[in-house]
Amino acid sequence: MRARTILTAFALVAAALVGHGSAPDTAQATAPTTAPASIGPCKGTTYWAGIRGGDWWARYPTTSSGSWNTNCYLREGMRNSGVAWVQYAYNYCYVRKQPWLGWPAITEDGYYGSATAAAVRRIQRNENYAGNISVDGVYGPQTQRNMDWPHYYRGFTGDVTCFDNTY
Repeated sequence: MRARTILTAFALVAAALVGHGSAPDTAQATAPTTAPASIGPCKGTTYWAGIRGGDWWARYPTTSSGSWNTNCYLREGMRNSGVAWVQYAYNYCYVRKQPWLGWPAITEDGYYGSATAAAVRRIQRNENYAGNISVDGVYGPQTQRNMDWPHYYRGFTGDVTCFDNTY
């Protein structure tokens, strides 16, 4: 329990240093028709530590800031930090790090509009190796596990690279 408290405190400090704070957000949308009733909206983000041997950190949309629950969705009409983080991950991992894809950059404004939905559909088509992702433009648990995310080596002090969470 003490270790989790320390990790949570470190994650909040790291969030402030990186410039992507974890203030609570509000989502304004209804559940997508493709999501099970048990999945709620993503309303914030949380930093995760100890990925792949403990040296990598990443940030994901979660049900609320600091909740550690990534079993949530984002869709058109929502506005919050979870949306902004998906937009950032798309721009960094797909537009900047994989320029050969030729994908257009999108605005990182935290609003899930048609450009964000189109970006999520591109990710869903590109990462759908196992055929387990619905290509519907709705961000959910399958998209989260299969899309590439910025991962920070040793708590934001080293390299940044992109990889998915299918390990």
